Order: sequence, then structure tokens, then C-alpha cells
Amino acid sequence: MEDGLARGDRVGLAGCRQGTSRKPGVAGSCAGQGAQFPRRARPTLGENVSMNKISSIGAAPTLPRLFPSTVPLGKPVPELAGSVAVIMRTKDRPLLLHRALASVLCQTSPNWHLYLVNDGGNREQLEDLLVDYDSAFGNRLTVVHHATSQGMENASNAGLSLGREEFVAVHDDDDSWHPEFLEATTAFLSAPANEHCVGVVTGCTQVTERLDDDDIEEIDRTVRRSNRTLVDLPALLVENRFPPICLLFRRAAVERIGPFNGALPVLGDWEFNIRLLLLGEIDFLDRNLANYHLRVRGSGAAYGNTVVDGQAQQQRQNILLRNSILRNAIAEQPATLGTVQAVLFAQSQAMQDGVPKAPPTEITGRLDTLNGWLEAINGKQEEIKWEQQAIRGELAAIGGKLKTIQERMEVIEAGVRDIGIVASWLRKLLRPMHWAWLRLLPLRRLIARIRGRR
Repeated sequence: MEDGLARGDRVGLAGCRQGTSRKPGVAGSCAGQGAQFPRRARPTLGENVSMNKISSIGAAPTLPRLFPSTVPLGKPVPELAGSVAVIMRTKDRPLLLHRALASVLCQTSPNWHLYLVNDGGNREQLEDLLVDYDSAFGNRLTVVHHATSQGMENASNAGLSLGREEFVAVHDDDDSWHPEFLEATTAFLSAPANEHCVGVVTGCTQVTERLDDDDIEEIDRTVRRSNRTLVDLPALLVENRFPPICLLFRRAAVERIGPFNGALPVLGDWEFNIRLLLLGEIDFLDRNLANYHLRVRGSGAAYGNTVVDGQAQQQRQNILLRNSILRNAIAEQPATLGTVQAVLFAQSQAMQDGVPKAPPTEITGRLDTLNGWLEAINGKQEEIKWEQQAIRGELAAIGGKLKTIQERMEVIEAGVRDIGIVASWLRKLLRPMHWAWLRLLPLRRLIARIRGRR
């Protein structure tokens, strides 16, 4: 018995043998099941127990490495390597569609196919427009017609489901690309060093414009600064960092995360971008190769931007999407609710600590001052507006006067031309008489002397 106890002390947690337990009734068994130990069986201080033996009995598994966490997507079919499916959604916007089609046709890389989805627009009008592009597109154009509008994301999915190309880009009918967009982005994702990337975004220029009498007038052009580096997941969870026109992604990624979310009337690109970034990295190509066009308010329902004319819907859908993401995450792991509350509380406190605290009366005074400034600014804006209208009226009046003066000048010029013609003919008619008058000069002098004149 003493020998058995001694053996048990020496073994400790390293193994299990019949009859080596320190207490009766708790002997371990190694036949057909995992080793069982007394509840408090542990090596005593000073006991020599091999760490290799401890790890061999099922210690807690080591945590996986935190980097990298991207998932390999595999190689494309060789004949499809480098090809791009360009998905374009449109609905009764022929003026903008011409520019978008030219944007695709002008690409220096020819390895693309355009999937044009007419989402409830006038079919005959679109087909008449496309007749002029038959020779330019050849067999690189597929047109899909929806009898009624299915929404932006469902329209994207209609085009997405038809293609097999290695890469995918969503080109809205009001945006445009630099001619080298596809060449540069496909080369980036095809490079072996970027195999871990599921997508790439380029620099973007935001173009503000106005539609006036079937013409596009550019008002402003600025470089967007919202995303100029590798896309940051925490930042993307706060807001969408880039418009669709900047992004090229792998079709293999769609097979893992699924298509666009047709349940979202707006912000579907943001939700898709989050799922895409959860799968792998979206890198940044530091070249401004995409143009994101925005029309000012009042451009009409067909030609408006959802981010400009639909701000209320955007804000509401933004909250609904955030609520859904948090709700799903907490439902799957309820324990994260405490973590979320702690993080939000800490963030709230940090924001409060970063803002100097002022007495309520001082805050009220500041608000009154700001309101006064805003009212003054609004008043100035109204004055400027009326002055601009007055200037436009004066310019119109001046233009009318100039037109009248121009018409009178044309009449005068015509009269001067007529006078010149008459004078030329008179000179021709009087030339013989002038010659004869000069020849008769001696006779005229003789007659003058006879008449007593000198």
C-alpha cells in the first residue's frame, strides 16, 4: 500500500494507473475512456513533474495566432484570369448613361464584359440608345431588362449572377473611371504579393455637377480624403469609407460571403463592404482613378443621388443597419453585451472628457451667439441670392441691348457695302468723261482768252 501511494505521488498528473489513487474510490481508468483524477489531485510544491507530461494529458488548447486571419480563395480558371465583370445599373438616365458607357469603352484593358441592368426603365429608349454602340461593344455587352424596379442591390445581383469573370466591379451609370482603372486594379490583385487581398480601392475624385437643359455642368472637383490607405475594419464599421466606383473585388470572395443584400433599399454597398472585409483585406492603390459624381439638389428624381436627395432615408437606414449588426452579434454571443456597453461607455466618457465643460448659462449664451451668427449668415445668403438675381436680370438686359446694337451695326455695314458698290460703278462711268475733259484743256483755255478770261 505504501508502495502504491509512493507511486501515486511520483506520477501526480502525468498519467493514470489502476490502484495509484491517494483516496479510495477515485481510481483512474485508462481503458476505453479518458483518464480521471481526484478533484484536487495536483503536484505538490517541490514535486518534480515533467511539463511534457502535463501537456500530454489534455491541457487547455493554445490560442490560435491572431495574424494573419485572411482566408485563401484559390486560383481562378486559367482562361478567366484577369477578366472583369462590370455591373452597371440604370433607369431612365440616358444623359448620364452615355458618359458611363464611354468610361467603360475607353479602358486600356480590353478584358472585360459589361452587364447592363435596366431596372424598370424605358426599354425602347434604352435599346435605341444602345444601337449606336453595337460595333464598339461587340460581344462584350449583356443587357438585362426588369419590367419593374427591383432595387439597386437586386439589380446588381442580376448582373452578378450572369458572369464568370475573375474580378467584379460595380460601375453606377452616373460615375466614371480613368482609362487605366481596370488595368491598374487587375494588375494589383493579380500580383502574387497581393493574393491575400479580396479587393482593392483606388483614390477617388468627387465631382459636383448640375444638369441644365440636357447638359451637364461641372461645378466643383475635389479629391476625397475619407480612405487613402488599407481599409480599416473598425473605421468601416463606423461609416462607409469609399463609393462603389473605387472598388474591384474577387468573384471568389462573393462565393464565400454571398451576393448583395436585396433587403436594403440604400447602404447595400456598405453592408457588402463590411462582409467583404471580414473575409480578407481590401488594399488601397494610391492613384486617383475613379470619379464619384454628385448632382446638386433639384436635379430631378431620375437624375438625383440617394446620398444627396435621400438623406433622410440614408440616416434612417444607417441606424437600422447598425441595430441589426449589433443585434445579431449579441444574439450569437450574449456575453459580448457587457463588452459593448463597456466600450461605448468608455468612448462616451472620452468624448466628454475631451470637451471643456461650461456652465449651462455659458452654453446657452454660446448657442444664442451661434444662432445669431447663423441668422446673419442666412440673411447675407438671401441678400446675395437677390443680388445674383438682379445681376442676372441686368446681364440679360445688357445682352438684349447688345443684340439690338449688333443688328443695327449689321444694317449699317450692309448700307456701307452698297455705297461702296455704287461709288465703284460711278468711278467706272465717269472715267471716260474725265479723260476727255483733260484732253480739251487747251481748247478750254483758248475759249477763256476769247471771252476775256485768263
